[in-house]
Amino acid sequence: MNRLVKFKSTLPFQVLEKQIIYVEDEYHPELNQFIEENHEKISKWFTTYGYDFVYIPVTYRNIQKESKIFVHYYYPNISSDFKSEPKPVVPQDIYDVLFSFLIDEDKPLSAGFIQYTLTVNNIHAFSYFQIKSENDLWKQFIFYIQSIEENTGFAFPSHYRQNFDYALPSVPAPPLKKALRKKCVFGRGLSSIFKEDDSEYISLKSLMIEEESILKEECSKPNYKLEEKCCELEYKEVDDSKNDHADFCFPDEANQIIDEIKIKINYLTQLGINEWILQSLFTLDTTRKLSRLFITKDYKIVLPDYNDMEIHLTPLPKAVFLLFLKHPEGILFKHLSNYKNDLMNIYLNLSNRESLDTMKKSIDDLVNPTKNAINEKCSRIREAFIKEFDMRLAENYFITGDRFSAKRIRLNRDLVYWETEI
Repeated sequence: MNRLVKFKSTLPFQVLEKQIIYVEDEYHPELNQFIEENHEKISKWFTTYGYDFVYIPVTYRNIQKESKIFVHYYYPNISSDFKSEPKPVVPQDIYDVLFSFLIDEDKPLSAGFIQYTLTVNNIHAFSYFQIKSENDLWKQFIFYIQSIEENTGFAFPSHYRQNFDYALPSVPAPPLKKALRKKCVFGRGLSSIFKEDDSEYISLKSLMIEEESILKEECSKPNYKLEEKCCELEYKEVDDSKNDHADFCFPDEANQIIDEIKIKINYLTQLGINEWILQSLFTLDTTRKLSRLFITKDYKIVLPDYNDMEIHLTPLPKAVFLLFLKHPEGILFKHLSNYKNDLMNIYLNLSNRESLDTMKKSIDDLVNPTKNAINEKCSRIREAFIKEFDMRLAENYFITGDRFSAKRIRLNRDLVYWETEI
């Protein structure tokens, strides 16, 4: 059963709702052995539903093993020759520090999961789910995932719940829109936990197929003809926004990153937990410093104060980046056509492999506010930076902006040096 627990808002890491942290008051051998042996499966299970699973012993070992990679991701200005011996810290020390921020609790929390819920009056509220090692661990894990999904508005179909020998409260059917987006990932997630010949898997898989069939039938009805784009439903509700499609979709589309890079970033960040453990293990200068940005004669993007780091972009996203770098005042997407010639000239300087007709078509798509091409390029620019260093620094270098406002690169142009004209 979930209950709320309170922490001081001065917790030494960033808190986000989509993070599940395992905690324990003391070492529980059976439970830790279970998590260690099934860590990959458990992580995949949580990831299926958009949650990040933090098991501190694994995080701790990863950071010890690859400390240099983690240090330079969070503090790219630290010398590439960085060497340091870790402090004598063990995972339970990390839990003890975490529990020192508890409010109104007589003792540390027993083994279980905590998930951030909200902040009120400088207090972080977390939901807490206790795990009992003497009970069936898989069922407790599955029960927990169901409970958090129901609390956030997406319940598993009742068929699934009836298949287990525990009761869950009745909840309203989820909106079709959310159900479609989930695309029955519950069933797909089963394969990451159960073997295909397990009775639980066979039974639940058949129900998943049945549910998917129902969803497809609903989706085929005229009232539920949904498009794939993430912003289409809201987009249709905005008057006269057809000509501002790219601008309207920017907050969603420009934040998309490819799976390979998403995996790397999730591994490095763990949404703030890693940095906290990193600081616990090593003595570091944690001063955050923005690097100068050089555009070289051959159009390389170099950050000299981050150990001469080069940011790699293919020609078309790089052309977009250079255009916005030249315009600190920002550019409205619906006005991009005014910069068509500039974009074409930059693109020609960067690429001599494509045919001129192909290049013109690419630029036409970029400046067309009814298409999504500009958002895709902004997404590639964003991921090129955040795969190299922490978001709190990276957000100064990629293109940002609110919907229907000018988009810009925040970096102070006093830090930008051009070795060539564009």
